Amino acid sequence: MNDGSALRPLVVDHNIITSTGPATALDVAFKLLELLTDVENIDEVKRNMRFV
Repeated sequence: MNDGSALRPLVVDHNIITSTGPATALDVAFKLLELLTDVENIDEVKRNMRFV
């Protein structure tokens, strides 16, 4: 099956999250944070980490 997911750096499929490698670690972390909390919390964490 070729749905194009292999070309995306981050893929979420139900309860499975996968990525292309170490360079996407923060993307995975922020996605997990989003799934476990809310978008406002992500924004606060990004501000505290100086991403925003």
